[in-house]
Amino acid sequence: MRDEVMEQAAERAPSVERWRAWATLILLGLLYFMSFVDRFILALLVEPLRADLDISNVQLGLLFGTAFAIFYGVLGLPLARLADRYDRRKLIFAGVILWSLATIGSGFAASYAMLILFRIGLAIGEAALSPSAYSMIGDLFPRHLRNRAASFYSACGMLGSGGAYILGAALIAYLDVRLVDGMLWGHQIWQLVFFAVGIPALLIGIIFFLVAREPARTEGDGDKVPSIGEVFALIRGRFSIYGFMIIGAGMCQIPGYALVAWLPTYLGTRYGYTIEQAGYLLGPVKLLTGFLGSLCVPLAAEFLARRGVRAAIALCGGFAALTAAVSISAASFMPTAVPFVLFTAFGLFLLTGTTAAVLASFQLLVPGRMRATMSALCLMSITLLGLGIGPTTLGAMTGSSLAETYPGIGIAAVALVGALPGAILLLLAARSSRRDFPLAAAAT
Repeated sequence: MRDEVMEQAAERAPSVERWRAWATLILLGLLYFMSFVDRFILALLVEPLRADLDISNVQLGLLFGTAFAIFYGVLGLPLARLADRYDRRKLIFAGVILWSLATIGSGFAASYAMLILFRIGLAIGEAALSPSAYSMIGDLFPRHLRNRAASFYSACGMLGSGGAYILGAALIAYLDVRLVDGMLWGHQIWQLVFFAVGIPALLIGIIFFLVAREPARTEGDGDKVPSIGEVFALIRGRFSIYGFMIIGAGMCQIPGYALVAWLPTYLGTRYGYTIEQAGYLLGPVKLLTGFLGSLCVPLAAEFLARRGVRAAIALCGGFAALTAAVSISAASFMPTAVPFVLFTAFGLFLLTGTTAAVLASFQLLVPGRMRATMSALCLMSITLLGLGIGPTTLGAMTGSSLAETYPGIGIAAVALVGALPGAILLLLAARSSRRDFPLAAAAT
């Protein structure tokens, strides 16, 4: 009854407050977009970093994946607990300041160790964003709009992963013709790219801080914040649903993050593309597949749920991940670039949609003051499993002697080791939820 009253009050809110909710969502989406650009721009800087700092493939994989994943994943939980208790707007702003300065600082790195330290700063700053953002979205919008609002936010991040390719390629092409003896304004090209992508997030963060307001908590048991033990008790009580969905979402992103990290380099070594060509090809593909996947799979689950299909979210996610594993594995056998990109793009479309559906579902299925924590646990799984394992594993396999005989073996391996078990876990979660309760019923 209390939730219904709060929902009705939200729907009767003045138009200026409705405008502020949508403006806040758009700004959160822009920040999420820039967080992915700052995170993934490294994929286009592999060759210059390898040349200037003498970094190996394994070190690059650790830099791109493991070093970021450990701190992003582990610190996401305590930061989410702060988001469930305190002002989420201030927490997001502090995170933006930290990750923007870390990105800019990466341009001043003179060694691999310094790059690692700045990468850790980037991870800590970005870890504050999504748990707080998902929690705010749950309080900014009435129940019937939350799934769509959360899916829009997720889609903006996927746009950022593709935007990193396009922006990076454009910056490299623009700067490359202006270099004199490999330098411009006393800096290498990779340093200038870090400077250029670090500044916009800082400016958007300032606008967000000025426009957004901390929304009232619209659900839950008043001001009481559930303990972390209560959150884990909720998961333990239905581990075959919540636990399988959290772990399954993480497993599904092992090939996703591996491909984002190494696709530009792979197109160059196997198919002869330059970094700029790879960026301009992969950028629009990743933009389209990421954005549409983040919207289409959750909306498909919502469509099925409204027509009485129980466990629609986990069911859609499971079948999407299963199909993605097959598609990406098939891509690894393609002898030319066009079918390789098409099969890979279809797989990434499905994998991003799977993750977005699981994250959006938590805005519907858990109490208001547990949303940030549950989102952080899911993001921790995605980061530690997907980003922590995927890029490093594919980087090691790409540099192995086996890859010389079977060039696509690493891509097939991460697809089968990651997305296939993830799909199985999500399908098992669907079966359990059909037995216990209709997991997607809240989407109706």
